[in-house]
Amino acid sequence: MAITAPEAPLAVSAGIAVLALMVAGLFLWANHWAAARMGWQRGRVRGHFLRLLLDTVLWTGGFAIAAWSGLLARFDLWPPPLMVMALIVTAGPAWLALSERARPLASRLPVAALIGFQAFRLPLEVLMNAAAAVGAMPVQMSYSGWNFDIVTGVTACLVGPLAAIGRAPRWLVWGWNIIGASLLAAIVGISVASTPVIRAFGDDRLNTWICFFPYVWIPSILVAAALAGHILLFRRLLAGAN
Repeated sequence: MAITAPEAPLAVSAGIAVLALMVAGLFLWANHWAAARMGWQRGRVRGHFLRLLLDTVLWTGGFAIAAWSGLLARFDLWPPPLMVMALIVTAGPAWLALSERARPLASRLPVAALIGFQAFRLPLEVLMNAAAAVGAMPVQMSYSGWNFDIVTGVTACLVGPLAAIGRAPRWLVWGWNIIGASLLAAIVGISVASTPVIRAFGDDRLNTWICFFPYVWIPSILVAAALAGHILLFRRLLAGAN
């Protein structure tokens, strides 16, 4: 099966690349900020940041190379590299968010920041809808189809500021995080079901665009960041944060 690169407007492809790099940069900055407030010595804070910087460069660069090389579009291999990527970008961020390395973020980052961070899903969904409009992405993965994840991005812009001024009760934060995580799980499920391996929505609506750069950064950076963010917020709430 021959897979061809999608044709999307420059504004869409550049917008996705810039958004992904901004989210990756924000992740690194938040880690440094939180680690500096752990009471650690300066050398330990620097080492923590440098390790995460190296991991981030390898992660983002590795998936970019996999896309550029054409490896992700090889559906003649078993298991298909795209499905292996789906497993990695789910398990990797979940492991990190639950690990000791994420303790600074889970214990020092304000609840308002953990919520407001997810606002990036608003411009992401706008870009994805634009991609679907020109046929670069299957419509079921946009809010014109079955993807309602834009709700998380919009409500993050509302609930985050409320949490910052102490006006977001715990039930609201819990509810927001559960709904946001559920919407994320739904679109991930739709995306996987739309791959050439499953073809749940038909051969004319296949999800192959994430096999190519920069669209590979949607699952590997943006979806991964959203998943890690929800887990970190659950950790924060379970620890008794207001």
